[in-house]
Amino acid sequence: MDTQQRKELYQSLFLNSPNGDKVLEDLMGIFYDKNIFVKGGVEGDRQTTFNLGSREVLSFILRNLNQTIEVTLDGSNDPTN
Repeated sequence: MDTQQRKELYQSLFLNSPNGDKVLEDLMGIFYDKNIFVKGGVEGDRQTTFNLGSREVLSFILRNLNQTIEVTLDGSNDPTN
């Protein structure tokens, strides 16, 4: 899948489907909007690393959605420009 296909798919799934925004909000609540750093030596380090990995997945989705939104907002994909 190329970058443009990914952007279009993510937009279709998360921005244009009836429940996409609800799913994205739920995923953010579980994996993104939480304290990622955990105290506790080696075990704390492992949990922190796990949390960072989980958060990175949502960051990737959000970066792709933001790129799509920016293109739409600045009119770059408007054929009349």
